[in-house]
Amino acid sequence: MIITIFGASGAIGKLVVKEALTHGDQVVAYVRRADALPENHPNLQVVVGSLDDHRKMKDAFTNSDAVISALGPAQDKSRKVKDLSIPGLMKPSFKPCRL
Repeated sequence: MIITIFGASGAIGKLVVKEALTHGDQVVAYVRRADALPENHPNLQVVVGSLDDHRKMKDAFTNSDAVISALGPAQDKSRKVKDLSIPGLMKPSFKPCRL
């Protein structure tokens, strides 16, 4: 399974990435900084981009079987969590899932 994870470099995101890789999935980790996710794994693809770059986001999850948002507010609370419901790009699903 190919899983795209937004917020992959945060505390929760890193745990989700690790679990997915352990499970044998291919992971596309969408992060703001390349050095934020030091994990090196043959099934891990790191994509560096912002949440404002809709084209890069779409490219990151186009071939994915699942998309997981592990986004949260900045540690200093200077940013709020962004709404990823970009019209025409993603259809949200609120079904419970397990890795």
